[in-house]
Amino acid sequence: MNVKEGDNVLIHGATGGVGHIAVQLAKVLGATVTATYSPANSALAQSLGADHLVDYTTAEVDDYVATYTDGVGFDKVFDTVAGDNIQKSFQAVRFNGHVAPILPIADPLQVALKALSFHGVLVLIPLFHGINHESHGRILTMIAELVDSGKITPIIDDSNYSIWEVARAHDHLELGKAVGKITLTV
Repeated sequence: MNVKEGDNVLIHGATGGVGHIAVQLAKVLGATVTATYSPANSALAQSLGADHLVDYTTAEVDDYVATYTDGVGFDKVFDTVAGDNIQKSFQAVRFNGHVAPILPIADPLQVALKALSFHGVLVLIPLFHGINHESHGRILTMIAELVDSGKITPIIDDSNYSIWEVARAHDHLELGKAVGKITLTV
């Protein structure tokens, strides 16, 4: 979405495997970041550096849009939750804003009704289709440099699953028990 200094960005799922990196990266890029989180992960959410935190279990979209954007809507919304949550993203973004979910959406009508720029995020596309390898490599190199310099800190879930326990790892994720990235051991 070409996040840049001065952008007002909403990130859904701040403490998840993708969300915790997105919050930190948006801050490094100079954005004002509002992030949704679960109360169970409050301390971790607070440690990520977002300017504003929203408890998704109690907050109404209209309320945090009013509070953090003066009712205009966020410039850019990154939705790591997707599914039914995508409607919250469409509700929270400004007209002509940008929305990027990590999963496909069923009904693109909202994209047209708000004249949005819509960005599907699937990191593996360059690998699957043999395209944009150089661009993808530059992005990965930049992220690695930010991690090495301590500007971004990856969070690894405390779970311990082997490569043969993928179904259990998925269950852990789907039950909302994962914090950060789930890894599998070989």
